[in-house]
Amino acid sequence: MKIKWIHLFLKSKIPFYVYKLSKGDSVILKRHEKHPLNIVVLYGTAYVLKIFTNNEALLLAIFSDDTIIDSATDYLDSNYAYSRFVALQQTYLLSFSWTDFISRSSNSPAFAVELVSLFRNTLRCYQISSSILAHKEIKNRVIQLLLFMCQEFAVIENVQFVIPFKMSRSTIGHMAGGNQVTVGKVMNYLAKKFLIKYTSKRKVSVQYLELLKYLYHHNPG
Repeated sequence: MKIKWIHLFLKSKIPFYVYKLSKGDSVILKRHEKHPLNIVVLYGTAYVLKIFTNNEALLLAIFSDDTIIDSATDYLDSNYAYSRFVALQQTYLLSFSWTDFISRSSNSPAFAVELVSLFRNTLRCYQISSSILAHKEIKNRVIQLLLFMCQEFAVIENVQFVIPFKMSRSTIGHMAGGNQVTVGKVMNYLAKKFLIKYTSKRKVSVQYLELLKYLYHHNPG
């Protein structure tokens, strides 16, 4: 767990809380008009879904270490039912209030500069999520998602990229915007093409270069 941010908050005397989420745990995020809250991902991997009033869900971003979620931004507007932050593996979060930060950050001007790096990392998370959802077909979304997970988190085992945490078909469906049945068909298709396979621990092993070639071959534009 990154303790750099904890030290900075302690040094600046800004109140904060640290939370531990196990895989599959979730946190409901709602907009706080009077006291906007922020969540820094200290360690781990998680994704945020925007839940609409009809219970449909849309992927907002996939977050990892050194990123920040600002509950005062438009995507958490009250026009939506709520947003859900879901841990893909053990994840540690730090929450704080903008009100406290603004009133006390003068104690450490360098802290504000450090915080900019969090927003820079977070912007990249949104850009990547947009590239996943830009595909119209669920199959291509799933492939783009798997490629991204490999780029960011995979470990190499026997010349293959293995995503180090389990991702159920339901989870992949939530992230790619498809139902479990459709995702199951896509995963089975990719397995038959020898582009992916499941390890003995039910983790996804990916033939990264071959999967990348497949995506661009079938989407030349």
